[in-house]
Amino acid sequence: MIQTCVKIGLPSELSSLNQVERFIQELVSDYKICQKRYSDILVAVSAAVSNAIHYGHKEHSARLFYVEFNLIEERYLKFVISDSGKGFDYNNVPDPTDPNIEEQRGGRGIYLMRKLSDNCTFKKNGSEVILEFELGCS
Repeated sequence: MIQTCVKIGLPSELSSLNQVERFIQELVSDYKICQKRYSDILVAVSAAVSNAIHYGHKEHSARLFYVEFNLIEERYLKFVISDSGKGFDYNNVPDPTDPNIEEQRGGRGIYLMRKLSDNCTFKKNGSEVILEFELGCS
């Protein structure tokens, strides 16, 4: 059962990252999220937003990306970050930790999203990413 749902639309410009960060800080305060989870959420969601701005919309500020937040059963936080770009092949992103790749281009944000969230799912050909986080700290 979803108890809280908030959706914001922001222009595809770097300054929007600051607004997303403030939004996440408010969530941390409102839901008393521990520091480790806060750091994981901030980095993973920021990576998804950065990808939407840079790759999804090529920094065209007239195009909006969306961040949706859901609190589920007071145990999980779910973020949906979406843009109107054409998407990408999220199954064939190079591993940025692979020492055999001499010059690594891309993949770091997706790597972080997958490592820091409890669940990372891509939809709509990669133009939507769903990041889920358990609220408890371990």
